[in-house]
Amino acid sequence: MNNIQQQLVRQMRSFLAFKKEHETAIAENALLVKMATDIENIESSISDLLGQQDRNSKALTQEKSSKINDLIELTVKICEVLNSYGNYMNFTVFTTIEGCTKTELSRCRDAEVLVRAENVVDIIEENPTQVSEATLSAEDISALKAAIAAAQAVMDIPQNFRKSQHDITVKLEDGLERYRNIMNNSLKDYMRSKYQQSNPDLYSAFALAVDVDAIPKRRKALVGTILDEKGAPVRKVRVSVDGSKPVIRGGKKGGFNFQNLTPGEHQLTFSRKSYQSVTVNILIVPDKTATLDVVLNTIKVEEAVPVE
Repeated sequence: MNNIQQQLVRQMRSFLAFKKEHETAIAENALLVKMATDIENIESSISDLLGQQDRNSKALTQEKSSKINDLIELTVKICEVLNSYGNYMNFTVFTTIEGCTKTELSRCRDAEVLVRAENVVDIIEENPTQVSEATLSAEDISALKAAIAAAQAVMDIPQNFRKSQHDITVKLEDGLERYRNIMNNSLKDYMRSKYQQSNPDLYSAFALAVDVDAIPKRRKALVGTILDEKGAPVRKVRVSVDGSKPVIRGGKKGGFNFQNLTPGEHQLTFSRKSYQSVTVNILIVPDKTATLDVVLNTIKVEEAVPVE
């Protein structure tokens, strides 16, 4: 889930905590009971979907880990047989198989484990006589090939897993949209009109429950304009914050803004070709939007004086 969806879930659960705390008052209003019950059912469905999503992901991770571990064990076992034969018979092809000890394979990425195991299969198929003399059984070779195929199957997310995750995501989005519609289009207005005057304590508790974790509006940390000395807007100005890589600011009317400045003092440098650079210090206060208007003076080019 994205951040907005997570906030909706938190808001929904906060409302249900309010419902539980004020069960007696809510039970006196049939319409309110119906709305709250609908939200309760939505939350239950969403919790179940989130659980499925988590279980599916963990199951895939565990299956992948298990298949890779099986492949490592078989590869190491077979390489030890081949290496033993190679050392005894002075057959260097089997003594120079690279990177197939248990320690080496355990440190590899999964894809590299597959590559090394496939390389062992190639060596086996290229040297059938020596493999037979090494007493490596056909069953061991088949088991290695099967382990490679099993590991390959879980390297990329299977199609059925992607489809199940997509179906869960669609259901989550539908459930959250139903909740959003009930809360924003019905419940908030109903509670305000019904209880703001008649039962202010109940209404205040409701407002706190649904607004504390409500989706916040993104507040701009800094807004302003960039003008020249004649008051005309300057566009496409390079703005560096605290020495960072400059970003382009300044629209048609010279307006600019920053949303993600942390509270505290920041140094902004404004620069553009044909204008004198300007550096300004600005204090950002939490939950407030700072204003900064910047004037860039044009660089005057001295007129050449003709030599007599």
